[in-house]
Amino acid sequence: MAKNPTVAVVAPVVVSVPHIQLTGVVPTYKSGTARALWLARLQDFNNKPVAEFVASCTQNPPSLPTKGKSAGVVESPQGWLRWFAKSAQGVAVIVNL
Repeated sequence: MAKNPTVAVVAPVVVSVPHIQLTGVVPTYKSGTARALWLARLQDFNNKPVAEFVASCTQNPPSLPTKGKSAGVVESPQGWLRWFAKSAQGVAVIVNL
């Protein structure tokens, strides 16, 4: 006589991933400045995961510092994202989807 195998039902695991969501506030910056270039890149990643923004900006940064100790060094994309969320009139928020 054949035994009936036991079937286990497993509930799906839902993982929330932080996403960038723009608020609609669009400050005006001088064309070609670091703030304008980083904002333009941020706008490309509206409603996309933060990890995609960070990977893109790490591989191909919108701007590099030209003076001082950090000249030519890639700035932290997380720092720019935090700056736009907290300091730049609340341009972006991070939401878990």
